[in-house]
Amino acid sequence: MPIPAVLAPVRRDATTDHYELACHEATAQALPGARTPIFGYGGVWPGVTLQVTRGRAAHVRVENRLRENVSVHNHGHHVAADSDGHPLAYVRPGQSRVYVYPNRQSGGTYWYHDHAMHQTGPHVYRGLAGFYLIHDPAEDELGLPSGEFDVPLCLQDRLFDAQNALLYKVDEGTTFTGLLGNAACVNGVHCPDFAVAARKYRLRLLNAANSRNLRLALSSGQPLVQIASDGALLPAPLSRKAIDLAPAERADCVVDFSALSPGASVVLRNLDPTWPEVPELLRFSVRRKATDASRVPARLSTVTRLDPARAHTTRRITFQLSDGKWTMNGLRYDPGRIDFRPRLGSTEIWELHNKEQTQMHPFHHHLVPFQVLDVNGEAPPPDLRGWKDTVAVPPAGRVRIIMRFEGFTGVYVFHCHKLEHEDHAMMLQEEVV
Repeated sequence: MPIPAVLAPVRRDATTDHYELACHEATAQALPGARTPIFGYGGVWPGVTLQVTRGRAAHVRVENRLRENVSVHNHGHHVAADSDGHPLAYVRPGQSRVYVYPNRQSGGTYWYHDHAMHQTGPHVYRGLAGFYLIHDPAEDELGLPSGEFDVPLCLQDRLFDAQNALLYKVDEGTTFTGLLGNAACVNGVHCPDFAVAARKYRLRLLNAANSRNLRLALSSGQPLVQIASDGALLPAPLSRKAIDLAPAERADCVVDFSALSPGASVVLRNLDPTWPEVPELLRFSVRRKATDASRVPARLSTVTRLDPARAHTTRRITFQLSDGKWTMNGLRYDPGRIDFRPRLGSTEIWELHNKEQTQMHPFHHHLVPFQVLDVNGEAPPPDLRGWKDTVAVPPAGRVRIIMRFEGFTGVYVFHCHKLEHEDHAMMLQEEVV
């Protein structure tokens, strides 16, 4: 299993790291035999990792060497509208654009991916996604696994033809369910083997699938100790037998292999039964013993809860089919229409209602993160009590979230993160004023 390379800045100054990043056609060794044609940031799938430091800005100049428009969205980043990757803010073929990321937010696991209008699904599917990791120096004091024992895992499903080329087809069925593959890929390789030492690892789990839900568990039955959700640490670690991740959600977990002897192995499994099933994702093979000074402290962070009584307004968003098309509030995306106008500095509650009886919709909000107030009228489980930027709205269910609009004004989108739904206009936009 490859670990995505970390992109080095081309220069640094007192406040900012400057990066150069090109997206272009390339090939990857996803399966034995023929190499797979891809689109890649830095020519690899997943893209090169940007590893930055909280409080230091990053200026990333993206050059588009493809023959199609792209737009880079840094998922979960608190950023000005002109660097957010609006679906129509194209970087056209042969052109480049500088994205300015302040990095004034929680350290954690974020990711960047293409967001071009009507092309997000096929572009991400072909490889245009990568990790964006914000390191908070204050987190070092926690003693969590670090360095080579801090591993990003990009989890996806794909369809391949007989020549190992990626198959991407949108029809009436895939527009309804989203595209589902029959081959699990981790860091761009089908069901890889990852050699580990008998010690603790921090695994940064990203569901970067176009539409597939994942329920992750270890074949040994030992727990996954979740320490973070989406971009930020949880208040306290959670020992979990299985972790559900909707598309675009992340979960940082610590797994302890110290009880295993060299030669033993454990499989990261997907227990979600969605057809076609992809039951096995990755094999951890223990190769050696190792000393381990890392730990998982009982307290990880302080999450100050937003007060619903201080919300300035409550908005309702309904997800449903209208005339056979996915809609939000009965509407499809119109770039000339502003659907909401929240005020800078205000706090709002959004009620997310899923009128579809058979499938979940992962809701993603740009600009600012949110907190989950309740799910189907019940208090959220502990894994949903941190900061989130994506939340699964269950079939025929309701989720209430609360957020404070801070930092920037301008036009941003919010949408379903099943990419075939998003591409087919299950998206609205707001202007923060």
